[in-house]
Amino acid sequence: MTYQNGSFSTLIIVLIFSFLSCEKDNNSDQLQGEVEVEITDAPVDDAGVQAVFVTIADVRIDGQSLNGYSKTSLDIMAYQNGNTELLGALDLDAKTYSNITLVLDYETDASGNSPGCYVLDENGNKQPVRSTSDEVRISNNFDIIANQTTKLLIDFDLRKCLTREDSPTQQDEYEFVSSSRFNSSLRLVNRNESGVIAGNCQDFVSNSETLVVFAYRKGTYNRDNEVSGENDLTFQGAVTSAVVANNGDYELHFLEAGDYEIHFAAFKDEDNDGTTELQGTLLLDAITSIDLGAIKVDAQATVTANVIVTGIIPL
Repeated sequence: MTYQNGSFSTLIIVLIFSFLSCEKDNNSDQLQGEVEVEITDAPVDDAGVQAVFVTIADVRIDGQSLNGYSKTSLDIMAYQNGNTELLGALDLDAKTYSNITLVLDYETDASGNSPGCYVLDENGNKQPVRSTSDEVRISNNFDIIANQTTKLLIDFDLRKCLTREDSPTQQDEYEFVSSSRFNSSLRLVNRNESGVIAGNCQDFVSNSETLVVFAYRKGTYNRDNEVSGENDLTFQGAVTSAVVANNGDYELHFLEAGDYEIHFAAFKDEDNDGTTELQGTLLLDAITSIDLGAIKVDAQATVTANVIVTGIIPL
């Protein structure tokens, strides 16, 4: 009888440990979530730039590389106006993370050809570009939710991170900004928590070659600062921007939910050097019933803001 009681006790202990082990495994499964990382771009102002190819050797979330990611080369300018490219996916512990790092290869592309990052100019020439570091870190806290897919979007924003050399030559006109400026030129957005501002701009006044629309957080736009071109960059406080199409349509994608104001600027190649210069900012009237200085953007929604140009404020 004692032997049987001992065997029974042993069986109970084994069952308890088995149950705890299974429960631990189940809890472990519940504490995992998937993250997908996509990339998009805001347009570059320079008419002489036909394409900008970057080679991304690795993508890391808080230092952890994406599973199965392989070195990729892509034309960042091909992904504008809501178009994106999926870089990869990863299962992560369900918790808060703080950054994504892109590791760039300036030397060779995904096919082993040189250079790895370059501007394709209007004559079809490859002009190598690089920054002071091969790592670009985009900081913004985001949560991975258990048993859910979180869609993260990296906005590369070439307008902010591509600049002209101080002493350009015909074969070497461009470079990426310094590492610190590069890091702040990119933004990280939870796609599921973002919305869109879209509409049409009727312009019979400015006689410009290109119109660009800029989105700012409400109350952050200061015209004097934004047109002054500090560090050779105008409108650097804008969250994102878009080139207005020939028919006046525009789309500002992947804006985090909140209140925004939009501003339009006119550009023209005044000296025929292949680069458009800022002519001025536009005076606008809203066609739709909306306050252009306080546009409320909701997650996964599009708000329409149609405008007509009534004048231009020159530089």
